[in-house]
Amino acid sequence: MSVVGVTQVLWVLILSILILICNSQVQFYKDAHFIGEMYTVLPTSDCINIPDDFGGVNGSVKISEKGCIAVYMFKDCKWNGYVVNKDERLLADLANKYSAIKSQCFSVSSFRACTDMESSTKVNFDYSEDNGGKVVIPFRDICKCTNLPTFKSKKEWRSVYTYGNCFHRYSKKYCVGEVNTGHEIQDDFFESRWRSIKPCHIPKHCKM
Repeated sequence: MSVVGVTQVLWVLILSILILICNSQVQFYKDAHFIGEMYTVLPTSDCINIPDDFGGVNGSVKISEKGCIAVYMFKDCKWNGYVVNKDERLLADLANKYSAIKSQCFSVSSFRACTDMESSTKVNFDYSEDNGGKVVIPFRDICKCTNLPTFKSKKEWRSVYTYGNCFHRYSKKYCVGEVNTGHEIQDDFFESRWRSIKPCHIPKHCKM
């Protein structure tokens, strides 16, 4: 291959990389509806703290078409977070939309790229006796109502990891009784009285 040919290939490769980076960027805005000061960053699997001079972001966020991030209210990706895979015009209302507790006002202090499980079109769920419990029961590819196991412990709280999926939780088996909805990635205050769960949105492959 000639020097000219090699140069052209390199330029195409560089351009492709630049396009990929631009399409993967996340843009946080100080204000709702994508206005105000902007913070642009490329998400990674490692947690990224929003700069202190930008402050907790409760404005809005734009992500790429196939992008997916997990956002957290506290630094170092601590506490319950939410998976965001589309533009959000009002981050302050994120918890009100997705949390089982509807009185929170959400702001983003840290975030990371989604894991493969969080980006998956399948609905997955982990259930354990408590936070840090040794017994973790995984539920994979949930397509319908699922009854939760009973632990011997009389503790009031269980721990669940939803991978960002939205679930209806029911007070009785077979998804009947009192219902509550939550979307947190991890909930360490999942009440032991919830006896069954069902995805808020049944994946397309489940209906085939």
